[in-house]
Amino acid sequence: MVLSWDYDRTRFPEGLAAAMFGAWTGLIQRLARDPDAAASAPLPLPEAQSLGRAAVNHRPMPEPQALLSDAVFAEARRRPGAAALICGEASISFAGLSAEADRIADLLLARGLPPGGIVAIDLPRSPLQIACVLGVLAAGGVYLPCDPGWLLRSRRRSRCYDSFFCHWYHLRWCRAV
Repeated sequence: MVLSWDYDRTRFPEGLAAAMFGAWTGLIQRLARDPDAAASAPLPLPEAQSLGRAAVNHRPMPEPQALLSDAVFAEARRRPGAAALICGEASISFAGLSAEADRIADLLLARGLPPGGIVAIDLPRSPLQIACVLGVLAAGGVYLPCDPGWLLRSRRRSRCYDSFFCHWYHLRWCRAV
């Protein structure tokens, strides 16, 4: 088998293209040996990249004492009428944002969102997008920001369903804030 790799050397940092080629040829060799390998564990990272990630991730970080959403809900209790978000001419108070996030959290829980369930948010930047993020966090979920319209492309959506997402909740059905 002959494999060829053509690339513009001016566009890649030193060593990156070689590492990519090594990973690619490793994958090709793995698939040649075992056609079912595509469904098994991913290829390991190149050594330099693995060491770099280990060095960055090894830094001690303080554990957060609260969630992002907790600060917003606390502010809603302290200053309910204060503007939480301003988007063009529109604004929403902390009380309004908190109520909308609670409504979204209740909807997600009623639809069976499990703890840590992934919720795709494919809304444009807006107060509704922020309310959805806060609602997902309040419900105990994990939000996945997506480009608006991305989920509508069925091939990508089915790839996500088939690969690693066990639970997928689409927040396009939320009403506007």
